[in-house]
Amino acid sequence: NVVTIARRLLLYTIDAANFSDKMDIIFVAEMIEKFGKFVERFKDLGEVMVSMASNLMLADERVLWMAQREATACSRIVACLQKIAAYRLATAQAFSLTSPNIALEAQAVRANDWNDVTCILFQRPTPERTPSQDRQLTFKCNNTSSFSTILHKSTVVEASLQLPQSLFSQAGLPGLKDDTVYRLHLLGFRNGKFFPSTNTSLLADGGERMSVATPVIMTRIKGVSLRVLKSPINITLRRFAHGSDAVSACWNASLAGGQGGWRSEGCHILEHHNNFTTMSCNSLGNYGLLMDLSSAGQLSPSIQPLHPVIYTTSIILLLCLLTIIISYIYHHRSVRVSRKFWHMLVNLCFHISLSCGVFMGGINQTRNPSVCQA
Repeated sequence: NVVTIARRLLLYTIDAANFSDKMDIIFVAEMIEKFGKFVERFKDLGEVMVSMASNLMLADERVLWMAQREATACSRIVACLQKIAAYRLATAQAFSLTSPNIALEAQAVRANDWNDVTCILFQRPTPERTPSQDRQLTFKCNNTSSFSTILHKSTVVEASLQLPQSLFSQAGLPGLKDDTVYRLHLLGFRNGKFFPSTNTSLLADGGERMSVATPVIMTRIKGVSLRVLKSPINITLRRFAHGSDAVSACWNASLAGGQGGWRSEGCHILEHHNNFTTMSCNSLGNYGLLMDLSSAGQLSPSIQPLHPVIYTTSIILLLCLLTIIISYIYHHRSVRVSRKFWHMLVNLCFHISLSCGVFMGGINQTRNPSVCQA
């Protein structure tokens, strides 16, 4: 019954992009928390919960921000996703879940078998999905630098994470043997909607001026809190927006009275290359890149031109209308019509020409909402 109810709620969240009330987000967050109590008993429930959370990331950023301010809904959802990995690793050595906006990876790792590992977060269509549907977000970890077996032409790399060899040796506590088994959790989010900016100027996001311009990737070792790492973790993130004043940061859920916030302490940017930024952090957590997007737009594909037939016919129409206007102006004394009719005809041709030109030049100019709504 629990799985059935969860699947019904999943259908409800498919329309999350049209949610306009914060209570919709809060309600789903509370239900995800309740479902989380049964994840250990019903294996399929974890996949449904991840899909629900993925759908919620389609909601308007303002609605998610209000739900976070009202009831820390976003933080509660992220906490539930972390618990899914903990429950499933109790009976398995490795576990992963994919969705269009969230990827989860969990592994049971023996400390003395651990070497430098690189994990990538990428998206590519699965065989059963059509090209028009969203790509699945997926994690893949490898102890070599080669990912040629999984990366194809249709693959888009969103982020990568380099975990040092000393990660688990530092996690060891006095009296524990080297063969201690740790549980490594990885979470990847397509964007930073579940980590909304606050209005606290002391945080790295500088209030609401800074926004997350990359995917957010999380790494943690269950039961171990590493404040400062001997060898830092290098994170490469793909920027999906243009901006200025880039700041590498780590999310701290305990800031601002439990609302959470971004802190830049312990993180710094190593380099920018094309639309990727590499940063280094000396602690485990949720990593992201903040930028001032107030004067910049989203990194969207270049404007696609209209079909050539539209341009051809529009130009022909404009030439015909221009010919009519010029003819009537030049021969207005010879044309025996009333002055009222003459003005009406010229104005009609002029406004048709203007409408045609605006349509041809502006129908695909959708990057600036204020211009579209004008």
